[in-house]
Amino acid sequence: MYLCMCARQFPIQALLRLRSEVRGNAIAVLHGIAPTETVCAMNARAQQLGVKRGMTRVEAESFAALVLLRRSLVEEQFAKAAVLEGANRFSPSIEDASTDSECIFVLDIAGTAKLFGDSQTVGMQMRDMLAALGIHASVSISRNFHVSVAMSRTSHGVVVIAQNQTREALAPLPVNMLGISDAHAETFAHWGIHRVGDLAALPEVELISRLGQDAKPLLELARGARAHTFQPMEHVLELQESFEFDSPVEILESLLFVLSPMIEQLIARVGLRALCVATLKIELQLDGGGTQERIVRPALPSLDKRFLLKLAQLDLAAHPPGAGVQAVIVTAEPRRGSKVQLGLFAPQLPESSRLDVTLSQLSALVGKERVGSPVLRDTHCPDSFRQARFALHQANSNDVTANPHAALRRIRPPAILNVQISEQQPAAFRFRESHYVVRNAYGPWRSSGDWWATDVWSQEEWDVVAQTEREEQLCGILMRDRFVQQWSMVAIYD
Repeated sequence: MYLCMCARQFPIQALLRLRSEVRGNAIAVLHGIAPTETVCAMNARAQQLGVKRGMTRVEAESFAALVLLRRSLVEEQFAKAAVLEGANRFSPSIEDASTDSECIFVLDIAGTAKLFGDSQTVGMQMRDMLAALGIHASVSISRNFHVSVAMSRTSHGVVVIAQNQTREALAPLPVNMLGISDAHAETFAHWGIHRVGDLAALPEVELISRLGQDAKPLLELARGARAHTFQPMEHVLELQESFEFDSPVEILESLLFVLSPMIEQLIARVGLRALCVATLKIELQLDGGGTQERIVRPALPSLDKRFLLKLAQLDLAAHPPGAGVQAVIVTAEPRRGSKVQLGLFAPQLPESSRLDVTLSQLSALVGKERVGSPVLRDTHCPDSFRQARFALHQANSNDVTANPHAALRRIRPPAILNVQISEQQPAAFRFRESHYVVRNAYGPWRSSGDWWATDVWSQEEWDVVAQTEREEQLCGILMRDRFVQQWSMVAIYD
């Protein structure tokens, strides 16, 4: 059982997927080298105006209401990949039968009835899936490969052809739907044969005697009896969208206007696989030949277009391209969505998207290297840390245990002190308008390092138990910088 989907006028459909602002106009697509470009595709409104395939640019510009677009083979390639990816949901066995102006895929759907329903239901689901991707296609289903292809190129909507009605379904079709040569088409026109049914009614022996052995496969096609060796293609998942500008774009708002439908298409394609977008890679092809890549990575995978577009906007605003943008390629990395189940009495957590936007805004203000989570460096130098990218981790309630140790409160910045020394250890000091006498002192603990760098350090720490005249007790850490001989209170024990 073969299901064939055919997207006619594909060069224009591939362009309109990402250009929703001109969909309601009469549109024609030009192909070739300026100024000898010719029309290669047009929509129904353009056909009503009288636009025909093969018209030159000068002839097409004579229609005042006609919008002219240049053909983009790159955008057609990505649009075709999106269609193939969606079709792969229904069957892994797919053969490409596309032409220069049509995107045609034939699927072997034998044995899929228990998954998707009967043939009519599968055809409707295929058509709706393609519509969600911005592609309008006709779908035909038949037990013969060539019959399904011929019917999809001429019909509209979903057509299911029963095995005993194949010849009747092909009879009213034009003869050129069989893919005949120009010589045969001229011969059939001279004979007055314009429909497939007329060709199928001819006697086989007499037809072969006049046209040669090439007439036999034509007759089998006309009667819906020609065999076919199915040649499935290998499918590689590539979630990419491309857009080419007519002229270089330098304004960020214009770039975001294009990124919005591109991200929307990627979200639709990822959603078909029940996945979410984990990473967006934006490749900007600059005027002059350079490229710039930016990677947008939310804390949690998402399918929210406004959220992903906002992250892209903040990132591009912080890292603007160095020249005008000639083309944009957006690649999505899919991943399973995050699922967090809260307890009955657990507090409601804030949305991760709001946190991502806040972090991006802070990065734009103070710099990306100053926003994140602190990570200790592999050194004994006090307060030595680096900033790492902030990531959400689900806490494990089994790891929560009581801490029997005393709390240590760091004082930032350290409080500078005048310390009295007795027998080479601190004896008294004044801290926060109170005079303390050291009762017990433990130390010193000396550490130094990085003698090879400019930020060399050498410190001496004491754990002290001090008391005021009112018997107010203080437990803290005194530190002496051995380079400048300066004392300071760096921490207090609760």
